Amino acid sequence: HYFFLGDNRDNSNDSRFLDTGPGYIYKNKLVGKAQFLFFSSDYRVGSVFKFWNWKNIIRFERFFKKIN
Repeated sequence: HYFFLGDNRDNSNDSRFLDTGPGYIYKNKLVGKAQFLFFSSDYRVGSVFKFWNWKNIIRFERFFKKIN
């Protein structure tokens, strides 16, 4: 079994919800593999909603990076 956690903690229907959500996922139900990193930000620096600080928050060098 695998545990999946959504990136929007307060609004994700993920493995934390065993009754109403997907719960734990069986290995034989996995059908693909992540191949690209689409978007990346550093939440420790600040929120992406503070657009005036994007040069420090968003990790542009990781956009569309191929995952090995």
